[in-house]
Amino acid sequence: TLAKAFDAEPKLGEIRARGGIYEELFDTAFRLEGLNRHSSLHAAGVVIGKEVLSHYVPLFVDPKTGSVATQYPMTQIENCGLVKMDFLGLKTLTLIKHTIELIHKHTPDFDINKIDEHDKKTFDMLDKGDSKCVFQFESDGMANILKREKPSTIEELVALNALYRPGPMQYIDQYIDSKLGKRAIEYPDPCLEDILKETYGVIVYQEQVMKVAQVIAGYTLGQADILRRIMGKKKVYELAEQLVKFKAGAVKN
Repeated sequence: TLAKAFDAEPKLGEIRARGGIYEELFDTAFRLEGLNRHSSLHAAGVVIGKEVLSHYVPLFVDPKTGSVATQYPMTQIENCGLVKMDFLGLKTLTLIKHTIELIHKHTPDFDINKIDEHDKKTFDMLDKGDSKCVFQFESDGMANILKREKPSTIEELVALNALYRPGPMQYIDQYIDSKLGKRAIEYPDPCLEDILKETYGVIVYQEQVMKVAQVIAGYTLGQADILRRIMGKKKVYELAEQLVKFKAGAVKN
């Protein structure tokens, strides 16, 4: 900050003390510090409300493009009674569309909605880590995990995709070793077996977090959803409050 800079470097104070344009420069800088430099738009975020959005939040019109945006950031939108959805434009969808068009030239009745989800050739390909251009599985790290885990079902692919991100990534080895029988499947508590059996004892999905909160701490579905959102948004202070509530519920049960 400017205040720290002035504390650390006495020469700045001497320059400011010269008055005139120097004093004006630093006084302006102090007033501008911490303000937003410019308005920015989320690349895919669309805000949805029951009524005209201006009934909920102030809006901004970009003079260059004419696009309309909320003046509040996404963290405050929900509290205003609005929903934010991310609509992503993916090159993968175009690739699939073109592939279908090519297939139709020799197999006119091909229907992508009726393809075999257990196709052995497809899983053999993925098990070898040959996953370039496959959405969410194209990185070298993910290809390596595919080779180690050797998935054989859609459910396993979904689980690997959910695990390969900051946070749950630390449980990938446990998931793979348990699946391959190199490690005994462990449950945090025996009563959670039904919830975590599909993912070999590892909590992978937000829905599992909600069910665990219900079974262990007696949360209602609504309370469990609030916990899920706090975890997803990494709100540390609110999470600490939830921990007290969770422990109390667990002891009671």
